[in-house]
Amino acid sequence: MFEMAVSGAACYDIDSLILNFRRETELCGGLFAFENNDNRFMACMAISEKLRDYFLARIKEEICEHIAVEYKYDFFLKSLNLTSISDLEKVAFCSALAVFDKETDKKYISEHLLVGSEIVVDSAVAFCMPKLFDRWAEIVELVESNKYELSSCNGLVEMMRFLLKSSPCESEKIHIQKNNDHLFISNDLGKVQFEYYDDEDANAKVLHRAISLLPRQIALHGDRFDYLRSLFPNAKKQEVETIG
Repeated sequence: MFEMAVSGAACYDIDSLILNFRRETELCGGLFAFENNDNRFMACMAISEKLRDYFLARIKEEICEHIAVEYKYDFFLKSLNLTSISDLEKVAFCSALAVFDKETDKKYISEHLLVGSEIVVDSAVAFCMPKLFDRWAEIVELVESNKYELSSCNGLVEMMRFLLKSSPCESEKIHIQKNNDHLFISNDLGKVQFEYYDDEDANAKVLHRAISLLPRQIALHGDRFDYLRSLFPNAKKQEVETIG
């Protein structure tokens, strides 16, 4: 058996990372365990030795995606001083910035991420990818220098829409709905991809995840999600067209 552990700071949104780790492990017929303690997470995986190279490549891809989107989103959310727009508009804008041109970031991350039996994600970012935060800081500086123009006449929201239109879609359609006290994001086959408790942070979490999935369309089930319609172009009664 080949065993590996991936750990990191739990302050970042790790839902998608852990779900994908579990999926890849189960597809390889392996064993998966996860814990989240003291603001840090650890995922432990064990698979057949003969699948080692394939499995490492898949785990590396998931980590690169996580850094390129979630770390980048968190960086923008903390760095940008956008007082003229609502909190949800800021979430949407920072999410759109995070997914825009993410393949360039993923290429750089992949070149500097060493994979093996143990990976500490936040340490790898801090010590092995010195230019990553510099690149993101340049984007923050560009936005801040044009903040007045972007803030007038819904400029930031329009820029968000442009960023999404310029990003290649990665899924055709997702569905967002509420059942009791939980919110669900599912694919067009009805398979639940993400589940969130309907608390005070739920709108932001669902909005960020919906954008990060880069769907061509979002189907909104019920009036609970009306706030999403105002943030996307070509809003329809039942669906919101997000990209292309």
